[in-house]
Amino acid sequence: MGALWLLNFVLLAIPIGTTLGVLLGLQASRESPLFEGDPGFGSGNGPGRGPLRDNSVTKQDPLCNQNVGVSPLSQGDHYTLNPNPWGWTVGDPGNICLNYTTFNNETYATRHTAPEWSVTWNYRYDDQAVHAFPNALLAVPSLPARISDIRGIGVDLEWSYAVGNVTGDPGTSFSASEIEEHTISTNVALDIFLDSERDRSSNTTRASTEIMVWFARFGQYTLAVGEESLGVGSVANKTLDDVVFSLYNGENQYGQRVLTWVAEEPKERFNGDIFVLVDELLSMDRAGFPSSTDYIGYISVGTEAYATTDSALTFHASNLAIDLQLADS
Repeated sequence: MGALWLLNFVLLAIPIGTTLGVLLGLQASRESPLFEGDPGFGSGNGPGRGPLRDNSVTKQDPLCNQNVGVSPLSQGDHYTLNPNPWGWTVGDPGNICLNYTTFNNETYATRHTAPEWSVTWNYRYDDQAVHAFPNALLAVPSLPARISDIRGIGVDLEWSYAVGNVTGDPGTSFSASEIEEHTISTNVALDIFLDSERDRSSNTTRASTEIMVWFARFGQYTLAVGEESLGVGSVANKTLDDVVFSLYNGENQYGQRVLTWVAEEPKERFNGDIFVLVDELLSMDRAGFPSSTDYIGYISVGTEAYATTDSALTFHASNLAIDLQLADS
C-alpha cells in the first residue's frame, strides 16, 4: 500500500446508534469497481519524503471482510477508513468491501476533505441487527475538544446508495419500490461520542453519551434508540439545511445515552453546521443530556449495514469534509 499508514487493530464491539458498536471505518471509491484496485500510493513533500508528486489518482487495493483501518497521507486533515464488519463473523454469510482512491500529491478539494470512498455490502436478516459500520473517522489532534471551546462542526457531504455492486457514483438513492422489493434496512449517519472526562470521550465503549445524525434511513426496521415505531416517540424537532430533523432519546444496552437526530426525508447533499444540533441539546438542559463542559472525542460519518433479502448494496461518498472549528483557531 506504499506510503499509507496502516492501522491494524482488533476492533471491539462498540455501541453505535440503534444497537451495538461504533468503530472506525471508511472507504473510498473513485470510478473503480468494488473488487478492483491498483496498489501503491504517491508520497508528498516534507522531511525525507522527496518532491511533491503530480495530482494523479491512485486506486488502492480494496479492504474486504476485515477490521483494518487505513489512514491515507494528506496535506490536510487525516481520516481513518475501515469497512468495519463488527457484527459479522468469519464463516457467516455476507460480505463487505471498501474501495477508496487517493491523490498522489496528498491534496484534496479542501484541507478538510476526505478521500472519495464507497462500500458494497451484502448481509441477510438474522439475529444480528447491524452487521457493519463502514465509516470515515476524523483523526485530528484537536480532538478531544471541550464543547465550550467548539464554535462549529461544518459538514459537507454528498452521497448516494444503489442496489448492486455499482461502479462509480450511482448519483441517486433507493426508490420506494427497491426498498420494498429488497427489504432494505440501512442508514447514512454521522456519529459523535462525548463524556465529561476527556480520556473517556474518544472511547466508544466508555463514553457516557452518543449523538447521531441520520441524513437518511431506509426500511421499516431501521429505528433509532428510543423510537417506539417508525416516526413515533420523537422529543423535539430542528430544521437545518432545509431539512427537519426529529430527535429520539434512549439508552442502549451499555447504559449509554443515545441522542439521534433523524432527517424526515433523505438528504443526499448536506452542507451545514452540525454543532447547531449539539447546541440544541445543550439548551434543553435535561438530565443526562450533554453539558458545555463535556468533551467531544469522536466524530465519524458512515452507513450502518443492517440487511437486505437479496442483492448487494453500494454506498458512495463522493464528497465528505468535516471542519472542526475551535474558538481559538
